[in-house]
Amino acid sequence: LLCPRHGMSQALVDILQNPAIWRVGQIPTNVKPAIPTGYLELDRALPAHGWEQGAMTEILSNEQGIGEFSLLAPALRQATSQGKNVVLVAPPYMLFPDAWETVGISLNHVLLVTAQGANLLWVIEQASRSKSCGVIVAWTTSCRKELTYPALRRLHVAADTGGSTLILMRPQNVCDQASPAPTRIAIDSADGALKLRIVKRRGARLAQSIRVNVFPEHWSCPTIEHAQGATGQTRHPSPVPDALIDARHSTNPRRLSVSR
Repeated sequence: LLCPRHGMSQALVDILQNPAIWRVGQIPTNVKPAIPTGYLELDRALPAHGWEQGAMTEILSNEQGIGEFSLLAPALRQATSQGKNVVLVAPPYMLFPDAWETVGISLNHVLLVTAQGANLLWVIEQASRSKSCGVIVAWTTSCRKELTYPALRRLHVAADTGGSTLILMRPQNVCDQASPAPTRIAIDSADGALKLRIVKRRGARLAQSIRVNVFPEHWSCPTIEHAQGATGQTRHPSPVPDALIDARHSTNPRRLSVSR
């Protein structure tokens, strides 16, 4: 593939233009389209400047309800506003529809699917490959044994075939395991915000973490009841839950439509 006089051959140049190939240490210029994340710092750090379409992204977290789902809210709002379907596969909590409507996500384009084990992987693959779903978000707790590298590769290919944005929620202890996902982001809570560590992206590795505020600023302010206890001592407010997925603060939660 190498020409002694002219360096790289045309065949090699053509191969390197493929968006599926990138060189370590370089940010690729030929990337797939993406849905903006809604957070400027994160968009700047991702080569596609958002959640890639036609690709699989992994969000790695050992905690739930810290804002990991609110991180996706701007993208889901944009997808449903464009008439694209959003599929949620095996979410760990009952959803809170009022919060969805508050942030502008159209429930008419949201589908909730319950599945476990191998059936869960089948649902993810079919939704990703169908070309009728803009964004698929899946929680993989119940299929850790089935989620082998070949299975992950199959899901990534399905997302590429269907042109959908596939986001897998996985624990952080898989950071050191190989994955075909071009983007992997580990997240932790950080004083009312999220600390994002981009474990993998197309091109150069990002050394520093990114801090993203996914909740309104006033949510972190203590109320009078929180600030003053019965003894008159000041108490710190409890952490704010991810209101988009945690319905424990809803007096009358209702489920979204369920399909197999």
